[in-house]
Amino acid sequence: MGSEFGPNQVDLVRVLELARQHEGDDEAFVILVVTTGQFSRDALIYADDVMEATHLNIVTLDKGDLNTLTQSPLTIVEILNKKARRVMELKTLPSI
Repeated sequence: MGSEFGPNQVDLVRVLELARQHEGDDEAFVILVVTTGQFSRDALIYADDVMEATHLNIVTLDKGDLNTLTQSPLTIVEILNKKARRVMELKTLPSI
């Protein structure tokens, strides 16, 4: 596993408690998770599941994103726009 970041490393119960606590808020609720390694597939699938089931938006930045930002900090706009498009696609896709 090494530098992978998995769902067992986050207090997901607390994240979901916060989501329930703030459900119905008019303001956006965004969680930014950053790792200097890579996210495990399970962590990314879990983030997708949480986003589909709640009003939460989870943005993940990994080692590759951080390396890009180190070289060119202004790419933060491009990176976040790309991730926001992915979240919007996920939230508009019908569940099967």
